Amino acid sequence: MEGVWCESSVSAVFLGDVVSRGIMLDGIFEKRPLELLETEIFPRLPRDSIALDVGANIGNHCRFFVPHFSKVIAFEPHPMTATALKANTIRETNDGRVRIFAVGLSDTSGKVDFCFDRSNIGASRIVSSGNESSTQVEVTTLDSLIDDLDPSKVSFIKIDVEGHESKVIGGAIDFLSKSDAIVATEGWYKTYPHIGQHVESLLSSLGYKHFYIPAEQRFKNKFLNRITRPIRRYEPLHLDKISSFVGKDFDMVICSKLDLNKMPILRHEES
Repeated sequence: MEGVWCESSVSAVFLGDVVSRGIMLDGIFEKRPLELLETEIFPRLPRDSIALDVGANIGNHCRFFVPHFSKVIAFEPHPMTATALKANTIRETNDGRVRIFAVGLSDTSGKVDFCFDRSNIGASRIVSSGNESSTQVEVTTLDSLIDDLDPSKVSFIKIDVEGHESKVIGGAIDFLSKSDAIVATEGWYKTYPHIGQHVESLLSSLGYKHFYIPAEQRFKNKFLNRITRPIRRYEPLHLDKISSFVGKDFDMVICSKLDLNKMPILRHEES
């Protein structure tokens, strides 16, 4: 049987790592959520705008974002992961489409303790106190970058920081008050309800009133639900609007100041 070549989203990966393994098996990690952003979110955003990738890891999402924006600015605090990110985006960095800050974002600037998970690098995180396996990394605030980065030009912000979301947003109050950027954040807020309450409270105070999650197609016929379950990983997702994300775990929550259904389609992505 003739083989099918699948180009990977990135080439520099880590053996034994969850994200890297997903890329090696499928060509890209979290394909369906990214395709949902591509079809439902990005067409509503100006093509000449900027995306921020907070917690960029090795660059899987960053490289996916590149064709849809004039520039992607990526933040990754761990030196080893940031090195892989730079290797994976060297072409885009050289032509100005990607800019990398080898720091994390938080509500303060300085050095913090960071726990590096070698089996799941995406689960590496800032911790409140050091231990034998932690190291120190540099962090800054998004507000401190306002002079260097115009908030009005930023239309999309992805945040994947393993429980540090409230700190990132807390350090971006001024920035987000001057921007209408859509925020897509990972949130394990059933596991950590106090973080979810703080994140939602902060975003709501900044005008974020509309929340959405990627959802699978559900059929009224229970039999169809059963027979389609094995192939759901290949079916496209759709957006479900929710009133609150407090007390629930989500791979992605999309937060917007405007109702997405009322936002016009500004561009049609090429197939």
